[in-house]
Amino acid sequence: AAGVTETGKVGVFGGLPVPPVTLFMDGFALGVAHHNDEQGTTVEVLGWDPGLQSGLFTFTFGDPVVGQATASSLYDQGADIVFPVAGVTSFGAAFEAADRNAAGEDARVIGVDFDWVEVFGDQDRVVLTSVVKDYGAAVFNQIEALVDGTWTGGFVFEGLESGVVDIA
Repeated sequence: AAGVTETGKVGVFGGLPVPPVTLFMDGFALGVAHHNDEQGTTVEVLGWDPGLQSGLFTFTFGDPVVGQATASSLYDQGADIVFPVAGVTSFGAAFEAADRNAAGEDARVIGVDFDWVEVFGDQDRVVLTSVVKDYGAAVFNQIEALVDGTWTGGFVFEGLESGVVDIA
């Protein structure tokens, strides 16, 4: 997002302030910060501050209308790319981007959980990419750890390194 934004602002919002959401928001914001450091840019992230762990939440995972309104607020603040981390609520960001593109604006969205283009198509050309969760790989990793004797109980955090999270 930081490499293709035309406004110098990108946005992110979550469903609830819980680790499965905030970790994705952290990754997005820290990725923008890394891009800024490496490229000498000043792309701004709206909707999340990883240092303060504070940002924009819809407090629902099942309401695309709320997601559309939330994305609209980020686009109104100058973001041209929005990453919604809010389950079904996230779909509203794609609806808002499509509406804005139809009105002549350049708005994009980053899908979450699965490859949005693969599932929905992209006739409105709004999906920049998607952050994909491979639950099958996560389960496989845990079974493999159980079989080889390295499994331990508790929270499991997977990411790009383990192949559980990827970019479409």
